[in-house]
Amino acid sequence: MAYSPELQATIDTLGISKENILYLTLENTYMQQMRDGVKDTEYREGSEFLLSRLFKRNKEKNFQTLKSKTHILFQGGYNPNSPRLLIEMLGFSVGQQRFPSA
Repeated sequence: MAYSPELQATIDTLGISKENILYLTLENTYMQQMRDGVKDTEYREGSEFLLSRLFKRNKEKNFQTLKSKTHILFQGGYNPNSPRLLIEMLGFSVGQQRFPSA
């Protein structure tokens, strides 16, 4: 994925590798609400796709250990020139279980 020079500078300054970034698309309306501080939580269905982005699988193909995701890069659509927003991922829940556990 190609980044704008500003986004690349931010990623370099924070010392984030691509393995630390969870990429998600988001409607521009919601992304603007995040920028404005109105929206501070993003909800997603616990789909197989999303879980595979957050957890490593064991030999039996079951989700087992957390991947080292520290940030989320939201993109407002699928166009490479779509606006992006990089935020720190503080944690997430799957069912009643919270990650990382408090």
